[in-house]
Amino acid sequence: MNRLLRTAVLTPLAAVPLLLGPAVAARALPGAPAAVPCAVAAGARAAEGEGPAASDGDAQYDKGFRKGFQAVKADCGAKPPKDLGELDPGYQRGYANGAALAAKTFCGG
Repeated sequence: MNRLLRTAVLTPLAAVPLLLGPAVAARALPGAPAAVPCAVAAGARAAEGEGPAASDGDAQYDKGFRKGFQAVKADCGAKPPKDLGELDPGYQRGYANGAALAAKTFCGG
């Protein structure tokens, strides 16, 4: 692959998880590791009661990911909020992953 094509095509794709959150990016990029069950990734329909709960969990994860990423990006010494244990488990996981990515990217660790 020539250098111009690699820069023009692959660089924006690498930024997708940072802009949209990892759960959305996994669905948006073909060939990305599946963050959803294989049956859903293959196009099977979820049962009526499963749709909103699954999307709410993804939304909470994405919200936590963005908050954690922004907090550590702004201040490498940022600590998680005291009420993090009381929040949704998806939000907690997202916050931890976002903070870890920001620390690795901006704080050298």
